[in-house]
Amino acid sequence: CTQTGVKPPTFVFFVNDTSLLHFSYQRYLENQLRASFNFDGTGIKMEFRKRKEERMMKRAFLGAGSLGTALTRAVARSGHQVTVYDRKIEIVDEINHFHTNKKYLPELILPTAVEAVHELASAVTGKDLIVFSVPSSAIREMAEKIKHHLTWTEIIVSIAKGVDPQTLKPLSEVIEEILNIEPVILSGPSHAEEVA
Repeated sequence: CTQTGVKPPTFVFFVNDTSLLHFSYQRYLENQLRASFNFDGTGIKMEFRKRKEERMMKRAFLGAGSLGTALTRAVARSGHQVTVYDRKIEIVDEINHFHTNKKYLPELILPTAVEAVHELASAVTGKDLIVFSVPSSAIREMAEKIKHHLTWTEIIVSIAKGVDPQTLKPLSEVIEEILNIEPVILSGPSHAEEVA
């Protein structure tokens, strides 16, 4: 929350536990704010408030392949609401009725809280975080399809590997160009079975 019209400009941060906030991190934040908002030589005020309640985050995974399914399970097990989108109706039905995705991870049982959908708009509308877990060849099309359903407050994550086949640009650049949101990139040398 920012109030740049008040004197001094005030920034309010909501944190889990204010007692764990180290003074050096507060100084770091102050320096970042000064640089970002050109407040050199201007007094600023920072307030740190404890969150009043924990709310369940709403997450969406676009693509129910092996890594998307594994991460869906991990996120759902941590207490968040998870919706997974897939274009194949048979995968959506299997996830919703049997809590499995045997095509990609035959041994994995998904939490009952995971909901699978076949409609992209219902997958992304009202979500706090949206994870692109589709092949690189589908990133551009997926970003174009969801851009009209976003509020631009969502956190966008890409776990797709490779480059855009049309332009050879990194996938993060393609997502940012289309959505005007800089995505978080999650990558590493892991297999879906290890994540699940």
